Amino acid sequence: MKKTLFTLTILLFVTLVLIIGRAVSKQDKPLREKSKFDTRIDNIFYWIEMARKGYTPFNPVVEVKRAIYTGSRIHARSVLTEDAPDIPV
Repeated sequence: MKKTLFTLTILLFVTLVLIIGRAVSKQDKPLREKSKFDTRIDNIFYWIEMARKGYTPFNPVVEVKRAIYTGSRIHARSVLTEDAPDIPV
């Protein structure tokens, strides 16, 4: 009795794994077919060409705020130098 129950449990588990595996692979296929470019390529000219063909978007233009100069003085109690913007000594 225990052997039969164990065998049925294993059979049920394997069946579920196969069914779930097929469902997942069917969902992934349309995504693979849609991509008309190779993501493994690391070449700027390739990606410019793919963007020109419309397969992938160009980078968007991002507005950057102008920097506000606040001076080069370091305001810290542990720093003895008064004007060293790169290395506090």
